[in-house]
Formats: sequence, C-alpha cells, structure tokens
Amino acid sequence: MVKAPQMSRPEGGTLTSTKEKILHAVGDLGIATAKQITRYTFQGASLPYVRNLMSELAGGEDYHSRAYLVRFGMPNAPGNFERLYTLGRGGRDYLRGLGRDIPWRYRPQKSFSFLRHHLAVSQVLVALNLFARRYPCYQLLETRTWLAMAAGPPHVTYCDEGGDTTITVIPDAWVYVEQAEGTPPVIHGFPLWIEVDCGTESKAKFQHLVLERINFIRYKGYEPYFATPHVLLCYLVIGATSDYRIARLHAMREWTMELLAGEGLDDEWAAIFRFSTLPDEECLFDRLVPFLDPVWFLPDQDTPVSLFTSLQDKEETDAKS
Repeated sequence: MVKAPQMSRPEGGTLTSTKEKILHAVGDLGIATAKQITRYTFQGASLPYVRNLMSELAGGEDYHSRAYLVRFGMPNAPGNFERLYTLGRGGRDYLRGLGRDIPWRYRPQKSFSFLRHHLAVSQVLVALNLFARRYPCYQLLETRTWLAMAAGPPHVTYCDEGGDTTITVIPDAWVYVEQAEGTPPVIHGFPLWIEVDCGTESKAKFQHLVLERINFIRYKGYEPYFATPHVLLCYLVIGATSDYRIARLHAMREWTMELLAGEGLDDEWAAIFRFSTLPDEECLFDRLVPFLDPVWFLPDQDTPVSLFTSLQDKEETDAKS
C-alpha cells in the first residue's frame, strides 16, 4: 500500500474564500457530493469547477484523512458513482481556527444502505436551503444534523412500570422554518423533525422508534433540547420505484395509527405526523415539490396536505403534558 502524502497542518486564512465556503458547506451537511455542494453554496458555478476544487481539498486522492476533505466512493455501487466528501482532519482544524465548533468526525461507511441514507439526508437539507433562497417569505433559521447532534444527543429519563428508563433519540435532521404571511406580516413557525426512511425497518422496529419519539416529547425531553414545544414529525421515504415508495408510505401511516391506538393516544398526536416520499432530482431541486405541493399525508387522513401553510401552523401541537 502506498502511504498517503503528509500535509502540513492548515492555518486559518490560508485558503481562498471559495474553498473556505466549500469547507463550511461540508461542515453544515457532514457528508455531500460535489453536486450537492454546488447547489447548496454557489449560484451559477459549474459543477466541474467545484468538483476540481473539492478534489484539490481532498489531496487529489481517496481516503486521505489528513486533508481538508476526505474523498471516498460508494461501496459496491454500479458504474462510476459520484465521489462523496466529508471533512478531514485538516478541514476540521481549519474551521476551528476560524472559530467554528466542529464536534464531530465522520468515518466513511462501508455500507451502501447507510451511505445512501446519509446522502438522502444531505439532499433534503440542500433542497430546504434552495427553497428558502427562492422564496424569501420563508427563512431557514436553524438546522441541526444527526451528525452534530450525536456529539450531545437528545435524551430523557422517565419512570415507567419497570423503573427509570432513559432513551436517546436522534433525528436525521431538525430544522426551524419561519413563514411571513400577509401585511403586516404574521409569522408562522415550523419546527420539522425529519426522518428519511430507507425501508430497512420492520413494522415492530418502526413502531418502537416512533414510540421512543413520542415518549421523548411527552416526558419533556424535546422542549428543553430544541427550545420550542412544537414539532412536526416528518417521514420521507426513499426507494427505487414510485410504487415501492407509495406502498411503504401508507404502510408507515397504518403502523403509526395502530401504535397510537394501542397506546391510547388521542387524535392530537396523529396531527403532528407527516409522511411523504423523496422525489427525483428534478422535482426536488427544480420544482421543490415537497415544500410547495400537497404531497404530505397525516396518518389518519387520506387527503394530502402541504407542509408549509398557516392551517398547518394551527395544527402544530405543544409537547404533551
């Protein structure tokens, strides 16, 4: 094996502003492709230009852990799959030198399903940023990724029949969006707990995870951690075909209602759930379908609704007492 070339430890201010923007963007997302970073950070920049800069930051090779970025491929992926990037040791040190806290380190996964899931989360966050830029009446005020939250994860301890129970629940992402509507503007807040579903969980496992999220909210772990009593639990299904995604979506709705009924929870709990699918790139990035169109289902209603409307704001539910 050829040993990777050593890089001198970076010093703040030694990179161009464009490369600094790339590091900040990867720091925001945790893991991303050059295409995602181009959409997230640059308007009008060409993908080959950004990809070349990211390759330079990665030392021109894969798995160079001391570089500003670590570049790696998707394991067992067919064809020439897009390379993935995360912060390397040099990138973390550089951003810390600029005063930014980077409490995490992403280790490239060997599992195709894990990487596909992580990239899908980044895809949603990129699309949310594009949405907020294109529609100024919406502001993306806060974003927390699963990777950042893992350094100080949300948890709560409560007493049940078996004694004290401690649960830790980490969403794939949590964002706070504000919508200004009317003149003078009325502000509507949307705290979104985002979960990307790859179809790897059985019914029993899915219901167990949903119950943990409910318990985290009702036993008062949610509000102190996220500084709001409100939440929408948003599930996005990914998969190879539209038929599969739709079938999985409606199965998850059924499982959720079955759990709520079994736990004796009222209709207000059903109102905090939303289920949709992650569409292809055109619908996600160019048409921004998940954020504009009525493509979200509640578990107990067959008519899809939009994610961001003032009516939904009225449906948001306080953390239950």
